[in-house]
Amino acid sequence: VVLLADLIDQARPGEEIDVIGVYQHAYDAVLGGKGGGGFPVFSTVIEANHISKRDDAFSAKGLTDQDNRDILKLARDPRIGERIVSSLAPSIYGQHH
Repeated sequence: VVLLADLIDQARPGEEIDVIGVYQHAYDAVLGGKGGGGFPVFSTVIEANHISKRDDAFSAKGLTDQDNRDILKLARDPRIGERIVSSLAPSIYGQHH
């Protein structure tokens, strides 16, 4: 896992984290060549674009009672899907549904 830019200091060795990123692989000619028995060997890397510590994964404990009421109110809204979609990128021209 490769952490770049602002993610560098977000985790320390030994911490349990959840990673979202891009999985990349490349043929490793050194390991896959004759010295590797002729079998193809691929090196793999995940370039992280988001990490969260396992301890922080359930940060709902920081929600207030008002936050909980608002979430429950939104959960009962039959148009919640439409509201979420329209709030993601309302300024993109020509993307009206």
